[in-house]
Amino acid sequence: MERFLNAKFDKFNEIINQASKKVKKLKKTLLKHKLANNELAKKNLDYENTLKIQQDQISKIEETIKAKVYSVLESDLLCPICNELMVKACTTNCNHTFCEVCLDTHVSKRPLCPICLTCVRTKTLCLALDNFITNICNLLGNEIKEHREKVQQEKLTVNVPRLKYPLQVARRGGIRGGRRGGRRSLR
Repeated sequence: MERFLNAKFDKFNEIINQASKKVKKLKKTLLKHKLANNELAKKNLDYENTLKIQQDQISKIEETIKAKVYSVLESDLLCPICNELMVKACTTNCNHTFCEVCLDTHVSKRPLCPICLTCVRTKTLCLALDNFITNICNLLGNEIKEHREKVQQEKLTVNVPRLKYPLQVARRGGIRGGRRGGRRSLR
């Protein structure tokens, strides 16, 4: 019986030794996986940092582009009378462009172009320019968009005095003469 027990004990020790070897092997594999996982985590952090840097650079580029576009708007599309982006842009017979309300108010007091002092006889509304300014303001962000909407609302509520001799409004790109009266007066 002792021999039987010794044989069982030896077999048990052998199983324990094999299990210990397997546990050591598993621990080594686990350590390798942890190291690989740590390396991947480090690479992931590096990629996230790189991505953040690139996103910051993109944001700076976008802000620079927006600033340049707004600078162009301010330099080329401001009404010379009110110094705001034009609202309901209209061009006079001397080819200067103003906000419609600003021009009407100015001409009601003095019928001369505020820039070249030519007698203002006609104005042509420029819907494309007005839409362009609005669309660019919408693309530039909420602050500029809201400011434009505020200015538009203010301009819509202005009560312009009636002109003694009303301007002629050219429709569809130019003045039309003739018997049928292609000209209309402002109201």
